[in-house]
Amino acid sequence: MALVAHGDERPVWLMYETVRYLHQHFGADYDWFFVMQDDTYVQAEQVKALVSHLSIDQDVYLGRAEEFIGGDERARYCHGGFGYLSSTTQGLGGSQWEEGPVGDGSACPSGGEGITEFFLQMQIRNLTSLTPAGEAGLTWPVGIPAPFVPKSRFEVISWDYFTEQHLFSCPDGTPKCELSGAGKADVDDVIESALEQLNSRYQPLLRFYKRQLLNGYRRFDPTRGMEYTLDLLLEAVTQKGHSHVLAKRVSLVRPLSKMEIIPMPYVTEATRVQLVLPLTVQDLDFVGNFLDTFAMNTLDTHDNALLTLLFIYHPYDAQRVSQLDVFAGVKAMVAELEKRYTEVKIPWISVKTEVPSQVKLMDIVSKKHPVDTLFFLASVWTEVSMEFLNRCRMNTISNWQVFFPVHFQEFNPALVYRGEQASSSSADVLRDGRFDRHAFAEACFYNSDYMAARTKLAADILDRDEVLESMEVFDVFLRYSGLHLFRAVEPGLVQKYALRSCNPRLSEELYHRCVLSNLEGLASRSHLAMALFEQEQANST
Repeated sequence: MALVAHGDERPVWLMYETVRYLHQHFGADYDWFFVMQDDTYVQAEQVKALVSHLSIDQDVYLGRAEEFIGGDERARYCHGGFGYLSSTTQGLGGSQWEEGPVGDGSACPSGGEGITEFFLQMQIRNLTSLTPAGEAGLTWPVGIPAPFVPKSRFEVISWDYFTEQHLFSCPDGTPKCELSGAGKADVDDVIESALEQLNSRYQPLLRFYKRQLLNGYRRFDPTRGMEYTLDLLLEAVTQKGHSHVLAKRVSLVRPLSKMEIIPMPYVTEATRVQLVLPLTVQDLDFVGNFLDTFAMNTLDTHDNALLTLLFIYHPYDAQRVSQLDVFAGVKAMVAELEKRYTEVKIPWISVKTEVPSQVKLMDIVSKKHPVDTLFFLASVWTEVSMEFLNRCRMNTISNWQVFFPVHFQEFNPALVYRGEQASSSSADVLRDGRFDRHAFAEACFYNSDYMAARTKLAADILDRDEVLESMEVFDVFLRYSGLHLFRAVEPGLVQKYALRSCNPRLSEELYHRCVLSNLEGLASRSHLAMALFEQEQANST
């Protein structure tokens, strides 16, 4: 090992003399030089792997870019503490590599992981120039998908405003709520990450300390992850101890980087779907529309779907069925359909109970069908479509996954339009309503999966059948199966407005969920405010 003394310890002069010495004495013998300090750890194999993919015919100056503050010009050079790589083609006249903006997760090339990331980012930068968009198509951070581009104003992703204490876009719809729990931890973590990135960039010349978060904005972009914009009030302290307060805006991304490819079993759209429709006396006004839609979208199109009706009799109505059958009208509709479609049979099952527990009803149906049956547990307000039935087939996988769609519920037209004609444009189908996250009435699952989960439930509750009144099919799969529960919004299930009948005999949770569904399904806040305003105006006159 050769030791060389330059006689001058000024950092800039020392760097210049070191590089000139290497170029003069070893420039003809080596293609690359990696200059580092004596306290820097380097994986030589990773450096060798990096340069093996680079051409020595190009000017390369690779390292951790830092800003030198205090001179006549603001320039960025590779920081010597991290080490820097240089080609010998043009000596000191290499092109500069710069680190991306704050939050891109880049690391210096002193460690193996950092070198790999640097190399990947350089490859992306080089390949971008060959794409149709050119360098203008390079996204930030490098290697992260580009932001989502909305096709209409209805697809614009809104930003949520927050401070260190409060959130101004609350889950319950209130304008302001306390920032706590996971939300608080998320904000604290992103502020700490921003400070770490700033200090790693400007040290040792500057050290930043947080005074206050002035403004915070965040939004979830489904194509890349959670995006943040922070306005920070900082105190910058120099090496000599001088301090200055300044405001700085930073942008960060928490990328969706920990993704994995999950092997999925094969499914087909040819699977037969068995629809199950529970009916009570309160549902009689909506049965006609359900049967008409079912006939038009499945029977007329010869879709591979069957229908079974569950007539839920109250004990009082069950005793009088021989004199007055409350479901006689529905049975007449079914007979008319079977007469019109001679190859179709629509069976029904009569059940007598005061508490129409979804689990108890499904127990009866399950015993009357083969284990490989694909059930679609529907509600009387469901408008069955081929589009949804295909998604039911594709999203439900035997011994793997069950599907609980979240239907779109239209608002009360009397409050939304207030006498005006509703728009019939197809583009406005999902405009005046909301996805009802309180409803779990619709579900797609295989009979074998339900039977397996139901067996575990029976062993847990023993003979306490009253427990079933507080559960839905969703709870059975959630607690007693190891299957994937796929719960997603379903634009193919659009329901007209109707005031649901909430049975007080069910559990408090199920009854409360039904009431909330009715209340939130009336109209949006703006529609309700306008209705109240017009009512007050009418009362005042």
